[in-house]
Amino acid sequence: MSSCTAYLPEFHRAEMLDVGENRGSVGAYYGGHIDDQLVPGVAAFYSVGVTEHREWSTVASLGRFSLRNGEFMAPDILVATGPKWSHREGMPRIIPVGIFQSWYSDDPAMLLMPAAYFELYPNRHQKRWAGTVFLRSEVMFSDSWRWYGIMGGFKVESKHLPWHPAINFNASPVGGAVGYAMDLF
Repeated sequence: MSSCTAYLPEFHRAEMLDVGENRGSVGAYYGGHIDDQLVPGVAAFYSVGVTEHREWSTVASLGRFSLRNGEFMAPDILVATGPKWSHREGMPRIIPVGIFQSWYSDDPAMLLMPAAYFELYPNRHQKRWAGTVFLRSEVMFSDSWRWYGIMGGFKVESKHLPWHPAINFNASPVGGAVGYAMDLF
């Protein structure tokens, strides 16, 4: 099992945004299945703090630009939005719902991507670097196909550099990726 979303750059952080606080980010990734070509992609992210323990996030991705058997593959397109919540500092959960259009199917799929995040240094928010471990699953279904997968990863983010650049490494049972993300605001 793998995940088409396994190749996204990881935008979420373990800590929550303050009420009314906004964060916008962009990122890029490179990865793929073990038995397939490695492919690049780009993504954008927006999140807003709704309450002390709730955020609303949206991600959009365009990826899988590559040649297969000498032919250009149309890109995968993903758009997902949903809540992020936490009742314990440094351990939020998210359940985005979205739509996924793949190069190999004419019909778009509905997407559910629950995830959990664990901050590695929960009591050290003033550190120059932050580490987050995450576990994400997905369920996709359309009229003609079904897909499910699970992946995990690790994200390292600079808290002292402008735009908070971050790099993440994602792995699933049959593939992996590296991603880069940075805040715009």
